This record gives sequence, C-alpha cells and structure tokens, in this order.
Amino acid sequence: MLGRRASMTFIARSGAKLSLMMVTHIPDVASLPLKVELSLNDESQLSLTISDHEPQLIELGLNTVSGRGSKNGRATYELEIKADRTWQPKPDDPLNRDDREISVAVFAIKLIE
Repeated sequence: MLGRRASMTFIARSGAKLSLMMVTHIPDVASLPLKVELSLNDESQLSLTISDHEPQLIELGLNTVSGRGSKNGRATYELEIKADRTWQPKPDDPLNRDDREISVAVFAIKLIE
C-alpha cells in the first residue's frame, strides 16, 4: 500500500469471508509499532498494531456489515485500510532514489463464499 490509505471494492454474498495477508517492511516497526485500521463500508472492523515483519493473516466476516446495492443475494463492499504512518526507502539517494511512501503490503486476497 503506497501512502497511508488504500481501498478496494468487491462484490460478494452476505455471510462470505474476506481473507488477506498483511506485512510491513518499515525498519523501525519493533520500536515504533504501526497502527492499522480496516473498515468495510465505512464501518470499523479491526484495529491492529504491527510490531514485526512477519506476515499476518486477517479474516473479515461480511455478515456483520450491510452490503450496498444488494441484488440476487450479492452486494458491493468497500474495504478501506488506513495506517498511521509511512516510510520512504531511499528519499535522499541521488543514484538510486526511491521516495515512495510505504506502509503495508497486502497480498493473497481471497473471498471465501
């Protein structure tokens, strides 16, 4: 995730589960943990503190959130992820500049219906 906020929209059945892996590569995360908030359709679902570089499995049930535009048992959901800070890998390196603002990486996203 570049920056402090990212979102994705998906369509699923009520009662499904969203599964994903999350990791941070911020170097000082052990001494200054990263706070992350996950919301579905503007409803807070999970707040976590990441203090290491190990990937974490996150599962969110959709049965507690009202989907938008329900049709044929399926609805639209928006997942929003917010982090309290970012890190820039090499903002001042003139030969190999990398000034992206990075917080977490999200991967292995699965919808379990």
